Amino acid sequence: MSCSQDDFSLDSVNEPNNTERTTLRSSTVSGQFQEVILGDEIDNPFDVENLTNAAANICSTFPIPPTDKLIRFTISSYQEYVDIHLDPTLTVFSYPLNREIIQMGDYYNHMSGGTLTVDAAGGTGYAGEGGASPSPPYLYSLVSADKVISGSYQYSVLEEYNYDITNVSIIAESFIQTSNTVLLNEYLRTMDPGTMTTGCGDPVVPPTVTGGPTGGPSGGPTGGPTGSGPSGSPTGGPTGTGGPEGPPIPDGKKDCLSPCYLVLTLDESTAPATFNWECFCPPPPPPPPVINDCGCPEFSNPRSVAGCVNVENNSTSGIDPVQDVRVTVIDSWTTHWLTGIPRPKRVFTTTTDDNGCWRIDENFGGNVWVSVEFVNPDSYERLNVLDVDPGMWPSFNSPVQMIHEFLKPVTAFSGRFEEAEFKDINTFYPNWGTDVGTDLQRNWAAATINNQVKEFLAATPDITSPPAYLNILMQPPRGDGAALMSDLIYDGDPLLRAASPDLVLGIGLNRRTNFRLGLLTFHELTHACHYMQVGENWWKVLIEQEIANSNTPVPITFPTGVTGTNLFSFQDNPHGIGDEPNAGFVAVAESIANHLEGEIGGRSAAFMERIQFEDNLYIPDGLYWDLNDAMVDATVPDNISGFTRAQMFNSLVPNVTSIPTYRDQLQPDLPPGNNLADYNTLLNFYTR
Repeated sequence: MSCSQDDFSLDSVNEPNNTERTTLRSSTVSGQFQEVILGDEIDNPFDVENLTNAAANICSTFPIPPTDKLIRFTISSYQEYVDIHLDPTLTVFSYPLNREIIQMGDYYNHMSGGTLTVDAAGGTGYAGEGGASPSPPYLYSLVSADKVISGSYQYSVLEEYNYDITNVSIIAESFIQTSNTVLLNEYLRTMDPGTMTTGCGDPVVPPTVTGGPTGGPSGGPTGGPTGSGPSGSPTGGPTGTGGPEGPPIPDGKKDCLSPCYLVLTLDESTAPATFNWECFCPPPPPPPPVINDCGCPEFSNPRSVAGCVNVENNSTSGIDPVQDVRVTVIDSWTTHWLTGIPRPKRVFTTTTDDNGCWRIDENFGGNVWVSVEFVNPDSYERLNVLDVDPGMWPSFNSPVQMIHEFLKPVTAFSGRFEEAEFKDINTFYPNWGTDVGTDLQRNWAAATINNQVKEFLAATPDITSPPAYLNILMQPPRGDGAALMSDLIYDGDPLLRAASPDLVLGIGLNRRTNFRLGLLTFHELTHACHYMQVGENWWKVLIEQEIANSNTPVPITFPTGVTGTNLFSFQDNPHGIGDEPNAGFVAVAESIANHLEGEIGGRSAAFMERIQFEDNLYIPDGLYWDLNDAMVDATVPDNISGFTRAQMFNSLVPNVTSIPTYRDQLQPDLPPGNNLADYNTLLNFYTR
């Protein structure tokens, strides 16, 4: 279950190194976790109620169906809080999206007050909001109006929006009534003139540049009074039927040639305010490349977004793509950063591919915010925020406020990007060096572990797979690991049950290289596979024995200065010395995990051949190598070879509780060319 900070008794073999150096892309990093800071609630002009009122002012009635809705989840349990975050059909936020975003960041402090107490037995209890333990906060999601929410989740619809509306008269009236007039002209420039309507729904179609001085196409904003020629001809079109707000086209605007185009703007200098046609000439865009600077494909749509997510590999001196993580893009209906505080509009989510690439083919405008969430069906990575330097979380002053950051997958804010950057949004996680407890450490470790899970699964198709959505808790100052497999030991308190991870991985100073972190990741992943093969009862015996061996609890100092116990770490000697009641369970579990961490982690054959027993005690790390290899070691009676990894692992069934029982279970698979006497001699050598 547990892996010490030094995995093998022999650790002098150099780490693998690739001398080919890939240039690191630049990245803006701070080290400190960035807080989300919200402003006032937005009086959104696209709120269906506001649009309906605006339409009533113009047409007296105008049905406006919603296209999107903002929902708020009322959380019934800590486990439900986790489940909603893992739901692949939802993109959830801890803050409401109907408020201005003053500063985007990594976390939102939704709680205030509350203190953590630690009783004499090392247990935890909470006082503050919610009574005996902190109540889960609300969660929010912006979804399509027809989105069907799981029946098990309690939620309410806070607001409904229509972001597809094309009637500029209603849009303008709603912007005016909600005091957003300063943003209107910017927004109108993002609209397609060919889809605009005005008044009570008539299309707004600018005349062609060859039209007569007063003529216009059929259905134009005002149309020509006596046009006798076909629509758009020099002699003008038939009398238009457009609404009253559609102004005539001034003579000086008739030469608005492509790529320029006519747009409506609101002139508030007149009483009442009027629309005018203006010739808007956007800067000519560069030809869209098929491949962006990330080396990723992009859509031809000039308003679509694309990017990549990469992480530094300091064991190969290269850059690795971060695979299969969620990328969330928040669009803004404020189209220019300088016109005001950004307002969230729509939310889009996708995942990176095997090359770390992602793209979204939607029409974005103004600015977008991009975040990366480390979650996929194979695993999700969490951070033990209770074991982080409190200076990195400036707005938190008690563990109660940090509990829900502790439960959910890591979400890392990539940044705010303007239109010129839409095609090449590069998120890069450099190695964190020695900055323990920072967002640098968190992001690099989460990205690296995510990739190592993928690497392990690709390398082990021949053995039992670990559980889906493997819950991995990262511990910044630690170097050891454990495979607790969820709530097997903390099955009473609902908070501890939700908080209990499948795997615990130390990401401290002695794990700051891909190679060293990979050894630990592969070790604990092997445990997870073993757990799936033997079941909960077997694994609970193992956990209880290793906890009993770990006499000394790991201390932790919370941000308030209170000292407590880290419930997910074990020190002293969790593997024991071999004379414990269930030492056989430990010998079986730790030996196969030590073997696969070395095999998949890149240990050399010479290194693996030298390994016999962990710390020269009783855990037979060299057994599986000697069962498979044809190498001869004078110190080991190894005349056996040819066992496959699948045979060796698949023999780890529930009745195998020691090396002798493993010997009996594996023996029927003895490969041809080996004899039983040599087999028993080798297995007896590894039995202590």
